[in-house]
Amino acid sequence: MSSATDYVSSLVPRRWTRTTNSYLGDLFENEYALLVVCLGPALALFFLVAILPMAWAFNLSLYEVSTLNPVWTWVGPGRFVDILTSSGFQNAFVRSLIFGFGSVAIQLVLGVGLALLVNKDFRGDVLARALALLPYMVPAVVIGMVGQFMLNAQYGIVNLALLRVGILDQPVAFLGLPETAMATIMVVASWKFAVFVTLLTLARLQSIPDHFYEGATMCGANAWQKFRDVTLPRIQNVILIAALLRTLWMFNKFDIIYIMTRGGPGQTTTTIPLLAYEIAFNQYELGQAAAIAALMFVFLALWSVLYFRVARPEEEVRVA
Repeated sequence: MSSATDYVSSLVPRRWTRTTNSYLGDLFENEYALLVVCLGPALALFFLVAILPMAWAFNLSLYEVSTLNPVWTWVGPGRFVDILTSSGFQNAFVRSLIFGFGSVAIQLVLGVGLALLVNKDFRGDVLARALALLPYMVPAVVIGMVGQFMLNAQYGIVNLALLRVGILDQPVAFLGLPETAMATIMVVASWKFAVFVTLLTLARLQSIPDHFYEGATMCGANAWQKFRDVTLPRIQNVILIAALLRTLWMFNKFDIIYIMTRGGPGQTTTTIPLLAYEIAFNQYELGQAAAIAALMFVFLALWSVLYFRVARPEEEVRVA
């Protein structure tokens, strides 16, 4: 191996080797040049796959564009005012708020509760934690299709079980009634995405020293007092971060709603993403759909800024 290496090295002029070594040495000593070399490719990729498409979409939102007509007609920023004042967008916005905040509230309760359960030491705890994470690994499309099948009024297992135990007198079309469709989708989505909250909370729970709980026990604290005074102050920052991320993702959620209800019955589950999809691919108005997506992006950006201003989840609780 050494002879082969010496042979290859002999083919390269010594001055090239010295020049290369000198150049690399200067590069690694220069912090700014090293920063450009390390972050440059990632920033260029981010610009191509994120910033450039977003800028193109914002530009598209200022034109009247149809898939049936290649001509772009300028309409200007007045389109945003028209969309904001339209009843269709306002109703979809309210439904997005209901679905987003409602499902996140369910996910926080389920996720934190599940994390507290699997954090206990018992026989088979590793298997229990693995099974608890299983729903997060199942694609949302599969969750939607299986949920639609299970909730069917004629042959769904949910109706069958509720009828057997006497909770229902007759089958209920959970996804076909305006009164139950949104709540049903929220529960199904929360069953899958609550595991994300469980992951974050469980990681934080396992970093809390045991002597905190031992000290609380010696002071006569019960289980609720331990949770209130020891556990909750040390996981609240994780809960706040999880609430922000889940709100952003659930407000944008499209797949599971579309699979289960297609926005129905009527328009009772048509959120902003589904409204943009309908306008783009059913009404063929690409410019208007881009404007709706741009307004949704602005709202989420403002929500993120307001959230960090008020909640300040980045402030870590000191554990000492």
